[in-house]
Amino acid sequence: MHTHTYHESRQRLFVRHAVHANHDPYLNEENEVFLTLHYAKQYAALFTTSLEQAINSFSYQVADVLFIQHTPLRPNSFVKEYFLLAIAMTLGEPYGYSEAIRASLIEHARLHTSLSNSGVHHAFTPDYLLLQACNNPTQIELCSIRDVTPFINKSTMRILRSPYFTLAGKDNIALSCIYGPYNNPMVRLDHNLIAVNEEAQEALDTLKALLVEHASVQTLQPDEVLLLNNRKMLYKPLSNHQGDLQRCFVTRDFQQAEIRFNSADRIIEVERTSTKKATKKSIGKVI
Repeated sequence: MHTHTYHESRQRLFVRHAVHANHDPYLNEENEVFLTLHYAKQYAALFTTSLEQAINSFSYQVADVLFIQHTPLRPNSFVKEYFLLAIAMTLGEPYGYSEAIRASLIEHARLHTSLSNSGVHHAFTPDYLLLQACNNPTQIELCSIRDVTPFINKSTMRILRSPYFTLAGKDNIALSCIYGPYNNPMVRLDHNLIAVNEEAQEALDTLKALLVEHASVQTLQPDEVLLLNNRKMLYKPLSNHQGDLQRCFVTRDFQQAEIRFNSADRIIEVERTSTKKATKKSIGKVI
């Protein structure tokens, strides 16, 4: 797994409380979102040059994971949320989905039973995913698609790269599981991804088994932040409580969402995904 770890000195990165208590990062009204981002930007201005360089290097895909340690974060503090948004704004543009129970730029990560990446069942998929533990150390299982592709044979790879998969409740859409350059592959995988025939299901099972075999476990402390390339990294929180981990979605180009949805709202309106089974009938749009 291509991972970089960055240690930030508490003395060198001193974050002052420049945010008024009424500016709650969880508010999702349009004016409050932009006001929140304005104040979060002040935290980004306090980053050290070396931290900025580490984030920028990660954004240029030098690594699939960036692990930022020893940040000035305390449990139960809005500083954590603003610090997370400041990192997100250094990477790109943070946004959220309306399907969350409490739609906002920062939300509690959902529990899932297998390695997956986030937002692959949405029309607009995040480029990056930021994770931080809320109050207690949280273990996360991680694996990069680049770690397993060398172990996939050509016939299985051909199937995984073909439009033999669909989404639960959206069986008119055909898509591949692995896509992008052969020397720098990307992946879409979560519980909504369904194989449309037995051959595709076998290939999908092979991929999932390889991911489990090559996965590693990372413990995330409350003063640490984990940055994932969402198109290459798959993760699984090893926790029994949904409130143990917070996440933030980031895109490189939010203008594409504005064009697609005719809205500048950072909380994207999406339909909840149905759980009905996909059929083996002919598939329409390929993505």
